[in-house]
Amino acid sequence: MGWVQTLKANGWSSDTVPVSERTDVWEHQLCASYRDWEVERRVPAEFSASMRRYDLAGASLIECVCSPCSGVRRSHHLRRDDEPYLGVQIVLSGRERFRSGEETATVSAGDVMIWTSDREMEFEVTQRLHKITLMAPLEPLRARLPRGTKLQGGVLHGGGLGTVLFSHLEVLGRELEGMDQTGAMAAKRAALELTATLLSDRTEARATGQSEQYLRMIQSYILEHLHEEELSLSDVAEANRISVRYLHMLFAPTGNSASSWIQTQRLERCRDMLRDPNYGDCSVSEVGWRCGFKDASQFSRAFKQRYGVSPSVYRATGIPSCFVRR
Repeated sequence: MGWVQTLKANGWSSDTVPVSERTDVWEHQLCASYRDWEVERRVPAEFSASMRRYDLAGASLIECVCSPCSGVRRSHHLRRDDEPYLGVQIVLSGRERFRSGEETATVSAGDVMIWTSDREMEFEVTQRLHKITLMAPLEPLRARLPRGTKLQGGVLHGGGLGTVLFSHLEVLGRELEGMDQTGAMAAKRAALELTATLLSDRTEARATGQSEQYLRMIQSYILEHLHEEELSLSDVAEANRISVRYLHMLFAPTGNSASSWIQTQRLERCRDMLRDPNYGDCSVSEVGWRCGFKDASQFSRAFKQRYGVSPSVYRATGIPSCFVRR
């Protein structure tokens, strides 16, 4: 059996920072983990914080413990972003308050907080906080929601699928250290699927009834068969005992055709594999082939069109997904 690379956290602690520099360094850590923020009020001398951050091929999981503090995210911070991100935060202990426009929310132990980076926000930690946050690009999740959807973030106070998501992220915070890349990517995808389902349930323009159930069933079938290069819409329809016309109708509310959704999922899986050291022995064309691209040049063109760089350049440079055009 070959050598398998495992995940290791990027750790940081305020204990190593002089008190005079602690505010600036803390602000830098916030920006590196949660997009751009500004710490307007200097932290007190007794302030302490620590972080562990895992890179998950474009997404990241951050575990943070910190003393009371505050920060703001203004319009000029938003303009610096190359793309919007989604934050899914669980609170293990402590208390934090958020404000966005006229909306306020307070989270405490057991809560799940969903927020997006495309809105001005303020936060205030009012009681020493221990939290875990999944940060991921927002657009791939939008593609799974009906057209015209207005994302409904906010606080989930426990129960139902929110509890499942809380438990999943809590376990990830404990188990990612030392996990192999393949397992970590699968765990990330599961977290994003749970999040997408939760967001679907909280939207103002949600799909309902049997059509929604069929769409989710068909999307799951497609994901299980992405590696089949001959996978066609006729095959998908036949396997699920529906007509091709009805298949198109199911995808219509999402704003994506069935074909484009399949292409997007294939490219996302290729991107994960190109970043995964366990597939380092696979050529770029083999990565494409494993995800259903039978023609290497077609794969390269599609990848570059979506991400702005060729798959070979992406692999060679290790460009983080947050800097890649979507």
